[in-house]
Amino acid sequence: MVVINISRVISVMLAFVELSVFVLILLRVRKVIGKYMELRADKVCGLDALEQSLTSVVPRLAAKVLVLELRIYNVIFKHIVKRNFNPNQFITRHDTYKFFFIGILFVSALEAVIIEVAIPHTYLVLKIVFVILSIWAVVYITGLYLGVVHNGHTLDDEGVNMRVGFGLRGFIPYNRIASVAEENKEPPSFKMSPFVPRNEPGVMYATAGEKCNVVLALKEELSLDGFIRQTRPCSIIYLSLEQPKEFIEAVSNKL
Repeated sequence: MVVINISRVISVMLAFVELSVFVLILLRVRKVIGKYMELRADKVCGLDALEQSLTSVVPRLAAKVLVLELRIYNVIFKHIVKRNFNPNQFITRHDTYKFFFIGILFVSALEAVIIEVAIPHTYLVLKIVFVILSIWAVVYITGLYLGVVHNGHTLDDEGVNMRVGFGLRGFIPYNRIASVAEENKEPPSFKMSPFVPRNEPGVMYATAGEKCNVVLALKEELSLDGFIRQTRPCSIIYLSLEQPKEFIEAVSNKL
């Protein structure tokens, strides 16, 4: 129950942020549209272009929170209609994430029953609000899970496009990669999204709750785009991939 209660509080906070952002956007909508069209002309992805255009009128954190919800709805929709995702991706292992997701669904269903039984019908509005917030929390968890399932790392002619669901985005040029190799390393703590431990400066674990099997060593430290803000600079990145050998071979060939 504690997990869902926390999710409900987060949902309320996100709703407040989104309402504030919408007000600011309406006041300066022409500037947002102009920036968006400019970015789209440069062939920037639609949601990425929207996020960048919103940062011209609202704080970057608010823009990321708003667009994150759109990203979640987008991946859920594409999953439901079985839209084709990029097949040339190296997906992060997510068995633990799946177990966590199923657990949340079970607790949510149980809580919905308890709310129905425990709260008197005289408080119908309160019951409806609780149910809506619980559904919203489940939608978020579902979207975050599907993000890990469908959004992985890709390679192009210039470098590696890092992607672990919605928890990590960034670009690493090949000329900044020193080496790539197999690894067998347990993350120092249980995390469901990429993180940089405070006691390991310069090290990032780009995982979703699984043991690492690949390590990328960089020639110099760089920051990537995290779930909400930029990560701390790192030069060692541990990955947990479904196809580690194929990733290592593909990157090695580019190097």
